This record gives sequence, structure tokens and C-alpha cells, in this order.
Amino acid sequence: MTLQLTTMAKGAFGDYRMAVSLPIYRITAVFVSVFNLLLLIPDVINLSRESTWLLIGIRTAYFFLLLSSVFWITRFKTFFSRSVVISLLEVCAIIVYLFVFSLYPEPDYYIQMLGVTAIVLVTYIVPNIWQFSACVSVIASMGFLIMAKLHILDLSQNDFFVGMVYLAFQVVVGAIFVVFFMRYQYREFVAKTELERIYSTDPLTKIGNRVKLEEEADKWLAFCEKSKQPLCLALLDVDNLKQINDNHGHIVGDTVLYETAQILRSKLRENDVCVRWGGDEFILLLPCMSVDQAHKLAMEIKDEITSYDYSARIDISCSFGVTQMQRGQSLEQLVAQADASMYLAKAHGKNTIEVGGIGINF
Repeated sequence: MTLQLTTMAKGAFGDYRMAVSLPIYRITAVFVSVFNLLLLIPDVINLSRESTWLLIGIRTAYFFLLLSSVFWITRFKTFFSRSVVISLLEVCAIIVYLFVFSLYPEPDYYIQMLGVTAIVLVTYIVPNIWQFSACVSVIASMGFLIMAKLHILDLSQNDFFVGMVYLAFQVVVGAIFVVFFMRYQYREFVAKTELERIYSTDPLTKIGNRVKLEEEADKWLAFCEKSKQPLCLALLDVDNLKQINDNHGHIVGDTVLYETAQILRSKLRENDVCVRWGGDEFILLLPCMSVDQAHKLAMEIKDEITSYDYSARIDISCSFGVTQMQRGQSLEQLVAQADASMYLAKAHGKNTIEVGGIGINF
């Protein structure tokens, strides 16, 4: 398996990571914010009153910043932007830690190393871009070692070397763990995506099914109504499919449906939705398209189908019902309206397009 993803796949994987990591981030943020506040107890015991009041202000400010991020972190809509914010919050924690370290007149080297170890551990626990996590961990480790060298006068070379090796080991192992965990998440994402694709794909024509239409309609109906963009729906039925099955066999009928689906898909834009609705019926969901444009598209599709050289060597035609969404309409109402138009097209002799009750014969 490779992690070289396309831009679209990266975006989808990022959305998936955001969804599964949000509870982890929130739990960790609450725990760290409370723990940060509890560290005021040793600060009050060991530091002067002037330093204590300063630390109360700093730790309280960071407490509210981190705790409030539990709610406003969702304002960042991409995994990259959210990772940047999380990394900045982690850098703030490092700054607070190093500032407190500098205030202690005689800090214990190994106790302070426990503090930076905890920061590095939390950095790798919180879901993030692994390069960001590694950079923040290196910053924390280097900041600690520099502060220890400058602030602890009786620090021995052996102790300093032990701390340096231990932190380097933790940074490297943590980075490896995060990379392997990301690979696991990606495999999980691929499996989930494949299951969803199978669930929402018609096995015969390899296009979407009713599940796919309902998923896409929820998104596009809301978007077009909110942005005041038109949305059209076309329902088409393969004419005389029952006779084709009776005269040529169901395998030929299935081939006709498959090839028709490929024609439909080739004529649509990237955001258009094409699904198999029933045995011989297809639905096209056309966001941001006016009824005139939808009618023109239906004419192009109809002409392509009638002129297409089907492998069964038989003439195929379709009847179309086209409708445009009115404010407040549901998917069910749109389908019912297009279905009524399609049956009217059948009554007008088939191979016909009905738009809003107006028959256009060719």
C-alpha cells in the first residue's frame, strides 16, 4: 500500500481523519487544560509570591484558551488548517513550560525532563500531520536541553547526555508510531470508502443507485436553495426494454442498460449525479443548471442514444421527464414531478422529452 494520494483522495482522507480525531482532541484538550491548572499547586509552594501571581495569570489564560478550543476548533474545515492550529497550541504549551522552568531557582533536572516527556507524549497522541508533531517534539526537546544547560549550574555531562539520548529516542519512536498509525487509518479509510462505494453503486451499470442519489440530493438541494442556484432533475426510461428482454434475452437487455449508463455518464459534468432508479429508469441530478440547460442536455443525450451503435445491434430510444426544483421542494417531490412528465412523454409516442408538462417531440 502506498500513501501517495491524489488531491481528491487527500481531501477525503483529511475529512475522515478530522471526523475520527475530533473526540480524541477534545478529551486530550480538556485533560491537559485541567492538568495545566493543577500545576499551580507546586508553583505556589516553590516560587515567590510575585512569580506565583504571574504564573496564575499565564496558566489561567492557557487554561481558557485550550478549553475554548474544544468548541472553536471545528471552525477550521480542513485537516491541514486544524493541524496548524493544534501545533500552535502545542508550541504555546512549550513556551509556558520553559517560562516556568526559568522561574525555578534550583530546578531538578529529571523532574523537568518528566515535564518535557509529557509534552512530547501528548504531542504524538493528538492526531496531527506527523511532520508537525515531529517538529513540535523537537522544539520541546531542544528547548528543554538548552534551558537545562543554561539554568542548571551543577548539571553533569552524563546526566545531560542521558536526557538528550532519551528525548531523541522518544522523538524518533513517536514519529514512527504516528506514521504507522496514519497508515492504519488510511487502510481503514480505504476499506470504509470501498464499502460505501459498493453500498451506493448499482452492480449492473456501475453507476450510483438510490442510496447515492439520496446522499447527493441532501447536499445539493440544500446548497442550491441556500445559494439561490437552479437545480434540475431528469428521469429517463429506456423505451420497450420489456420487449427487448422478451425478444433478445435478459443478457442483451442488461447490456443495453450498461451501455446507456455509460452514455449518460459521458455527457455529465463532474458534480452531476447519475443513478439507476429502477429496472429501466435512470435519474440525472443536475445542480446549478437551469431548466433550459437541462432540456438542451436531455436533447443531446437522446440524440446520442438513438445514434449510438449498441453492441446488441438494435435501435434504442429513451423517454425523458425534466423538472426544476422550486423553493422548499424535496427529492421525493422532484422525482414524482419528473416521473409524471416522463409518463406523459411515453404517452406522446416515446423517444420524447417532457419539460414541465410541455411535450417536445423529435
